[in-house]
Amino acid sequence: MPLSRRQFVTQTLAACAVGVSARASEPVIVFAAASLTEVLQTLAANLTTAAPIRFSFAASSTLARQIEQGAPAQLFISADDAWMDPPRCRSPCERRAAARRA
Repeated sequence: MPLSRRQFVTQTLAACAVGVSARASEPVIVFAAASLTEVLQTLAANLTTAAPIRFSFAASSTLARQIEQGAPAQLFISADDAWMDPPRCRSPCERRAAARRA
């Protein structure tokens, strides 16, 4: 059974907070489209994680350019597919489409 968008985002944030941060004091940095601010902050507030989650919200294009220039994001949630292509990444990255707007 496919995951709902909410389930996917919740599980992804939880996995990042547990698996990406080697030390519990080191935050997991999530770059996300500004249109997702409310939902992601609500989800994060309801998660129990080993590491704190720190968000950076802005336009997908702005965040993608910051990542291109070396910004340290462990997770990038874009509102625009065009800004999610792995060649934009300086470090190893993987593109996964979690949900699409209907």
